[in-house]
Amino acid sequence: MSTQTPSIKSVLDDVVEIALPSIEGNPSTHLTAPIAALGTSQTFADNSGLTDGDYLILGDTGGETTEIVKINAVVVYGTAVTTSACVFPHGYGTKVTLIRFNQVAIYGSDTADDIAPTLIDTINIDVAHGFNVIKVSTAYDYYYARYYHEETTTYSPYSDPVASSGLTPNSRGEIKKEFLSMFNEQIDDLITDDWLNRSINRWQRELSKRRKYWSVLIGIEVTDMVEDQEAYDLPSDIQDKSRDSIISVKAYNQPILTKIDQTIYNTLTYDSIGSGLATAIGLADVTVDVDDASDFTDAGSIHIEGDSIAYTGITANQLTGVTGITATHVVGLEVWHISNKGQPVKFLVNTETYQIKLWPIPNSNYDGRNLYVEYWRKFVDLINDADTTLFNWPEDCYLYLNWQLAIRRKLSTDEILTRKAEWINDLENLVVSDPDYKEIRIGPRDIYTNPY
Repeated sequence: MSTQTPSIKSVLDDVVEIALPSIEGNPSTHLTAPIAALGTSQTFADNSGLTDGDYLILGDTGGETTEIVKINAVVVYGTAVTTSACVFPHGYGTKVTLIRFNQVAIYGSDTADDIAPTLIDTINIDVAHGFNVIKVSTAYDYYYARYYHEETTTYSPYSDPVASSGLTPNSRGEIKKEFLSMFNEQIDDLITDDWLNRSINRWQRELSKRRKYWSVLIGIEVTDMVEDQEAYDLPSDIQDKSRDSIISVKAYNQPILTKIDQTIYNTLTYDSIGSGLATAIGLADVTVDVDDASDFTDAGSIHIEGDSIAYTGITANQLTGVTGITATHVVGLEVWHISNKGQPVKFLVNTETYQIKLWPIPNSNYDGRNLYVEYWRKFVDLINDADTTLFNWPEDCYLYLNWQLAIRRKLSTDEILTRKAEWINDLENLVVSDPDYKEIRIGPRDIYTNPY
């Protein structure tokens, strides 16, 4: 069974709109003989890829008489298929497409991280309208959706939660809805919900190619510093995990740290001796295992998360005769034998481990204090309709989609070029007006092989 995840397109008062399951790539054929209303014996051009219990769409999505039927008998390869009775008559050439689910369920919850929200209602998927609308009987702060295959009693994953207040203007769902309304378009077999989703993500990638450093991409991540911890992970949404993607680093209320390269870092830390913690440390432990103790003295002390731990001997990579443990410590932490501790004033971006390294290493005065990392974020693909783009001007996306729609509908060359020019002109104006202007390339790249 497919693992398609539904998207909640909008929430208005007590009405929730949910996208249809994607049918792109599903087995598809057509009727080679007409069938009357209530008919069950159907003749397809090819029934390969279909099996008993499958659900089929008869007609084009969004069509007035388009409906879903279920295969009710074993399918023998050829052209004949027995289904549940259809409601409408369908003529020769009617499109037939496999759909992975036949129902959609709506759920409610008072939280945005509920793994088992409360079922509100289940309805049949509405292929005639091209989307599903459910009027909820019980109000909740958040709504979730799941597709359901009634024959096999299997569900899709839950959608992302959407607040009862609805989607924001910069959400994928609202961008699609506004575009369709503005240009008098609707979801059908050509302009599918899946095509719009992919096109919006392509638009974001075009923004990144046109210009790397949009002002809306500036982000700040705040991390707690830890005594004896030199390295801190780069933000997960950083643009390319390079030195250039870090704008500034600041520790607590001190001046901005100086960015240094590997050569300077090596000079500053030439006498440091440290390792990683190989096994967790408990309060009653009398040994400590490290990844590499070859540079440690035969007896001495180590420092880890503010603990100063003495030892009296070394066997391989195990420190023995350990005393002074005041807290537990997990595997992978930094263990220092010799280090420079104090107020951090410099930092290195390690592009191999995707971390920032501070020098000096924070001492007890900076334990628990904030480390502010200002950086360039990246545009990430919008996976659900509730996901929002970082770009503040969704109107630019409407123009981009209108251009891509002209290509998809194979309109005239003049019309394609006109719509492309409208989008490029809008994008150029946004680029010039943005305060952090840094051009990457001259013109946008066409997504399709179409030369327009």
